[in-house]
Amino acid sequence: MFCGTFEAEAYWREAGLAKLPAVSDSVSAGIVETMDEMLFAFCSPGDRVLTAKPMDDAHVEYLHSIGFEFTHNRFNLSPVLEDSKSTSGGGTPPSVFDRMLDEAAYENLVGFLPREIQLEPFAVLPGTSAVADRFGLVGRYPAIDIVRKVNTKSYSLEMRDRLQLDNVGVVVDSVASFHERGAQLLSRGPFLVKDEYGVSGKGNLLIESASTVESIGRYLSAQAARGHRVRFILEPYLRKSADFSCQFQIEEDGSVEVVSVQELENNGQAFGTSRSPRPELMENLDKQGYFRLMRGIGSLMHADGYHGDVCVDSMVLENGLAPLVEINARKSMSLIKHAVDQHLARDGLKGCFTCVAGVREGTGDFSALLELLEREGVLYTRRNPAGVFPLTCGTMYRGSATSSPVRGRLYLAALGETLEEQRSGLARVGSVLSKSGVRVSQRTLQ
Repeated sequence: MFCGTFEAEAYWREAGLAKLPAVSDSVSAGIVETMDEMLFAFCSPGDRVLTAKPMDDAHVEYLHSIGFEFTHNRFNLSPVLEDSKSTSGGGTPPSVFDRMLDEAAYENLVGFLPREIQLEPFAVLPGTSAVADRFGLVGRYPAIDIVRKVNTKSYSLEMRDRLQLDNVGVVVDSVASFHERGAQLLSRGPFLVKDEYGVSGKGNLLIESASTVESIGRYLSAQAARGHRVRFILEPYLRKSADFSCQFQIEEDGSVEVVSVQELENNGQAFGTSRSPRPELMENLDKQGYFRLMRGIGSLMHADGYHGDVCVDSMVLENGLAPLVEINARKSMSLIKHAVDQHLARDGLKGCFTCVAGVREGTGDFSALLELLEREGVLYTRRNPAGVFPLTCGTMYRGSATSSPVRGRLYLAALGETLEEQRSGLARVGSVLSKSGVRVSQRTLQ
């Protein structure tokens, strides 16, 4: 049974840590909450996916029609907690495990979950083991303090040192050291400030001027005065020619299996597009001992008490390779892309994983969008092995149809042998979305 809360970093975050300036965005939080729909991609026949809110019937019917076999919940998971703060603290919404432990969810879950089914979380969070114990599910997970540790940005820096890799990052633990180290880095060029538990697109700031250093310093000083701990990572902004990531699995016995590599076209600091790596990149990585290094990282993480999913972010720089940028000890968007790849490969198809951002201004529902996509010849079906297939519904079509504008993102697999074919399919999707009442604001595959 697959379930999970995306942006897991918010639930690992230790209490009392100072934060970087950020704009609160309840709309983005609503989008993130429904990204758990994508977990269907991991399912084999007989598997189950549990989402915070029920998946759309038309979307599930479509996914079944193209060969994804899974059982899903038809109930809202613990609506009593909808407007409450998380039991893990920090003002974050309740995680899937907070919801599952709520008494109001018990009856529905007992009816949905067979005992002894394997619990496969997107990420191990506080409450994961308690949920497994309560419902008689199968699963052995690292202690939550170990999960927290290996997901900090400072742990990634420590790992570079342990592997004797070039380490350009520094940890600052006071406002004074932030100013001192920041001035040193800025004298050589722009630099990044990273939150210990920063997530893609959040918790990272690019600093290009002394005035910004001063402004952030004042912001941190105000928090320090209230007793918050200052702890951030500073790194020079590196000129890169490519982003990519490696997904691997650490077994309980310490064995490490490399699962996939995916190239990334990020939208600033946030996820944009995940696509299969170019052959020349894979050849170069093999020559430079990259996969041996990934297994070495896995072995050291196991020695530190961790086992499970890992995604390592890496970069190709203008003057070489940065094999270890960050360690993410959880499943990932690129691992979902790999699962989609495996499904498409059965029919000899290839695709990339991307999303379209927009504002839904019409009252049409998701079934109407699917019908329009199929009528326009854009929807991937058994009869039409091209175009796109939607990986999510709720990230754009949340709640009942409304005439009020709704901002969202639609995650898609764009099919095609070449990047040009995938771009063509995405362009056609943009046109269809406009006809359906969605004003497209951004396409990440350009």
